[in-house]
Amino acid sequence: MKLKINLRDVPVQHQQWGDGRYDRRRKHVSEALSGRVPSGDPFDVEITTVAPGCFNCPQHTHTRNAEFFIILSGSGIAYHNDTEVPIEAGDCFMRHPGTSHHLHNLSTTEDLTFIVISQDHADDAESIQNP
Repeated sequence: MKLKINLRDVPVQHQQWGDGRYDRRRKHVSEALSGRVPSGDPFDVEITTVAPGCFNCPQHTHTRNAEFFIILSGSGIAYHNDTEVPIEAGDCFMRHPGTSHHLHNLSTTEDLTFIVISQDHADDAESIQNP
């Protein structure tokens, strides 16, 4: 385990699927810091950037993990069960286990970037609602 890392040294994982509907670039900060995948820490930290017009992932729930989001730049919609909540830089929100969620970048030109801090329960299971 490292004592510190700089974000410029954390590799970017680019994922694109669903005919381009889902497009994100993620930096797995806690995994880079611990040197383990999964990190084995009590929480996971990642920085995610969603391409213009795309979703970060399909709408899903977690059985055990809560997630805390901090919007760094851009704007869009955060889905909370069946509710659409407008989001912009500076907004923060939590998604508790059992809450259906995902984010949509509505811009056609700007990225949506956020930090997500999640509990890291090894026995968490995701359930996809909207593939």
